[in-house]
Amino acid sequence: MKNQQEFKTLRAYNINWLKNASEKCGAQNMVINSKPIGNIGVAGQHPKYGKIYTDVSPSEFLKLIKNDIYLCEMISDRHYPYKMYFDIDGDNKPENFKETIINKINEIFLDADISISGSETEIRKSYHIILNNYHINNKVERLKFQEVVKYLKLNVDDGFDLAVYGNGKLMKTIHQSKPKDKGQRKQEIIFNDDERKHVITAFFNEEPKSLKDVKFDDDISTYLKNIELNKPLDMAKEPRIKIKMNIPTLQNIENLQALELLKLAPLSKKHSHNYTFFVMLFCFNNDVSFDSFIEWYKQKNNTSEKAHSKGQQ
Repeated sequence: MKNQQEFKTLRAYNINWLKNASEKCGAQNMVINSKPIGNIGVAGQHPKYGKIYTDVSPSEFLKLIKNDIYLCEMISDRHYPYKMYFDIDGDNKPENFKETIINKINEIFLDADISISGSETEIRKSYHIILNNYHINNKVERLKFQEVVKYLKLNVDDGFDLAVYGNGKLMKTIHQSKPKDKGQRKQEIIFNDDERKHVITAFFNEEPKSLKDVKFDDDISTYLKNIELNKPLDMAKEPRIKIKMNIPTLQNIENLQALELLKLAPLSKKHSHNYTFFVMLFCFNNDVSFDSFIEWYKQKNNTSEKAHSKGQQ
């Protein structure tokens, strides 16, 4: 009964759709959460019914997008993998705008199977670029890929859009235009005539690559490493272990030296790399000797060679 009050089903374009029937919304998430594996989540803007949502098979999807009815592909953290993609927009850009973007992407993602769609006017140039043989396989990879795109936005061109990544994001499909731009800024195929190559969440290449296969240059590697260093450590994700030592009172902790605090830091084989790295930075910034850090680190791994390699990162 609750779902019947909050959502409404309807028939449009020979397909069943779901729309919100209350201010609580949630129709999009309902479709995303209930979508069968292999189907494509679709969002549309109907002239009579407004925002509508559904999921269809890949073959149905290719038939559906033939008509310009403003359809978008739904991207979510609930369904992986999907292809790496970029949304590029720019006003009054130079003539080599597209070539500059493509050249940089090809420089980073070697042998990329690229498809490009978009629209070009005298003022605005807009492109969707999909890497068919590079996949995002989980949220961790998605977040890292976003940082790569942010680097490109800061250092290559500000046309890279960061707002298209995350849970429940929408990407306009080929042959579509927004209602206000009807017939003017249509998402037309620019490169790669195979329509399947312009779909993000289906029609996957065999043996795709991931971010693990990408060898970033020194500038991007340094940028990504600095991002990791500036992230706060989430102690709630670290394992709980029993402390086998006397814990000083709060009054005495204020008078402890850095080396004494290091000895109080818990450590086991289950603790993460981020945790031990933060402790290493603490030692470095507080003049705790490398040998003292290694002695502490042996609680996690007593292999001398691995322990020393930790300190050289």
